[in-house]
Amino acid sequence: MLEIIILIAVVRGFVRTAKLKNLNGTAWGFIGALSYIIPVCIVWFAILPGMVESGTIHSQGQALAYGIFLNFLAGFLGAMTAWIILKNQPNNVPVDNDTQVLDSGLTEVYRQNKY
Repeated sequence: MLEIIILIAVVRGFVRTAKLKNLNGTAWGFIGALSYIIPVCIVWFAILPGMVESGTIHSQGQALAYGIFLNFLAGFLGAMTAWIILKNQPNNVPVDNDTQVLDSGLTEVYRQNKY
Protein backbone atom coordinates (compact mmCIF):
# COMPACT_ATOMS: atom_id res chain seq x y z
CA MET A 1 0.00 0.00 0.00
CA LEU A 2 2.82 2.40 0.86
CA GLU A 3 4.46 1.71 -2.52
CA ILE A 4 1.26 2.71 -4.35
CA ILE A 5 0.95 5.97 -2.42
CA ILE A 6 4.58 6.84 -3.12
CA LEU A 7 4.18 5.89 -6.79
CA ILE A 8 1.15 8.19 -7.16
CA ALA A 9 3.10 11.06 -5.60
CA VAL A 10 6.07 10.43 -7.92
CA VAL A 11 3.87 10.34 -11.04
CA ARG A 12 2.03 13.50 -9.96
CA GLY A 13 5.31 15.34 -9.39
CA PHE A 14 6.61 14.34 -12.82
CA VAL A 15 3.39 15.38 -14.57
CA ARG A 16 3.30 18.77 -12.82
CA THR A 17 6.95 19.50 -13.59
CA ALA A 18 6.52 18.50 -17.24
CA LYS A 19 3.48 20.74 -17.62
CA LEU A 20 5.39 23.70 -16.14
CA LYS A 21 7.99 23.18 -18.86
CA ASN A 22 5.33 22.64 -21.58
CA LEU A 23 6.42 19.04 -22.13
CA ASN A 24 4.21 15.97 -22.49
CA GLY A 25 2.90 15.26 -18.97
CA THR A 26 1.63 11.78 -19.81
CA ALA A 27 4.97 10.63 -21.19
CA TRP A 28 6.90 12.08 -18.27
CA GLY A 29 4.42 10.60 -15.78
CA PHE A 30 5.05 7.19 -17.35
CA ILE A 31 8.81 7.75 -17.20
CA GLY A 32 8.46 8.78 -13.54
CA ALA A 33 6.51 5.61 -12.75
CA LEU A 34 9.12 3.44 -14.43
CA SER A 35 11.96 5.30 -12.72
CA TYR A 36 10.42 4.31 -9.39
CA ILE A 37 9.09 0.81 -10.19
CA ILE A 38 12.18 -0.62 -11.90
CA PRO A 39 14.65 -0.01 -9.02
CA VAL A 40 12.06 -1.23 -6.49
CA CYS A 41 11.56 -4.47 -8.45
CA ILE A 42 15.30 -4.98 -8.76
CA VAL A 43 15.69 -4.66 -5.00
CA TRP A 44 12.66 -6.83 -4.25
CA PHE A 45 13.43 -9.69 -6.65
CA ALA A 46 17.25 -9.62 -6.91
CA ILE A 47 18.87 -8.04 -3.85
CA LEU A 48 16.62 -9.05 -0.93
CA PRO A 49 16.49 -12.79 -1.78
CA GLY A 50 20.29 -12.79 -2.01
CA MET A 51 20.54 -11.16 1.41
CA VAL A 52 18.22 -13.76 2.92
CA GLU A 53 20.11 -16.68 1.34
CA SER A 54 23.52 -15.35 2.39
CA GLY A 55 22.48 -15.08 6.02
CA THR A 56 22.68 -11.29 6.23
CA ILE A 57 19.04 -11.21 7.30
CA HIS A 58 18.25 -13.48 10.26
CA SER A 59 14.58 -12.83 11.04
CA GLN A 60 11.36 -11.91 9.32
CA GLY A 61 11.36 -8.52 11.08
CA GLN A 62 14.80 -7.74 9.69
CA ALA A 63 13.67 -8.77 6.23
CA LEU A 64 10.70 -6.42 6.46
CA ALA A 65 12.82 -3.52 7.73
CA TYR A 66 15.48 -4.01 5.05
CA GLY A 67 12.79 -4.43 2.40
CA ILE A 68 11.05 -1.18 3.27
CA PHE A 69 14.28 0.80 3.61
CA LEU A 70 15.99 -0.54 0.48
CA ASN A 71 12.84 -0.25 -1.66
CA PHE A 72 12.32 3.34 -0.59
CA LEU A 73 15.98 4.19 -1.14
CA ALA A 74 16.17 2.57 -4.59
CA GLY A 75 12.88 4.11 -5.71
CA PHE A 76 13.87 7.53 -4.41
CA LEU A 77 17.26 7.48 -6.15
CA GLY A 78 15.74 6.28 -9.43
CA ALA A 79 12.96 8.88 -9.37
CA MET A 80 15.32 11.72 -8.40
CA THR A 81 17.70 10.82 -11.22
CA ALA A 82 14.90 10.93 -13.78
CA TRP A 83 13.47 14.12 -12.26
CA ILE A 84 16.84 15.89 -12.50
CA ILE A 85 17.00 14.90 -16.17
CA LEU A 86 13.48 16.33 -16.65
CA LYS A 87 14.34 19.58 -14.86
CA ASN A 88 17.38 20.06 -17.12
CA GLN A 89 15.31 19.77 -20.31
CA PRO A 90 14.88 23.09 -22.11
CA ASN A 91 11.47 24.73 -21.99
CA ASN A 92 9.30 23.85 -24.94
CA VAL A 93 7.88 27.36 -25.22
CA PRO A 94 7.94 29.16 -28.56
CA VAL A 95 9.77 32.44 -28.26
CA ASP A 96 9.24 35.44 -30.52
CA ASN A 97 9.98 39.14 -30.21
CA ASP A 98 6.88 39.83 -28.10
CA THR A 99 7.35 37.00 -25.58
CA GLN A 100 9.73 36.77 -22.67
CA VAL A 101 10.27 33.32 -21.11
CA LEU A 102 10.52 33.39 -17.34
CA ASP A 103 12.49 30.89 -15.21
CA SER A 104 9.32 29.21 -13.93
CA GLY A 105 8.34 28.09 -17.43
CA LEU A 106 5.49 30.58 -17.65
CA THR A 107 5.39 33.30 -20.26
CA GLU A 108 4.72 36.98 -19.97
CA VAL A 109 3.66 38.80 -23.08
CA TYR A 110 4.69 42.39 -23.36
CA ARG A 111 4.46 44.93 -26.14
CA GLN A 112 7.39 47.07 -27.09
CA ASN A 113 6.70 50.64 -28.06
CA LYS A 114 7.74 50.95 -31.67
CA TYR A 115 7.31 54.64 -32.37
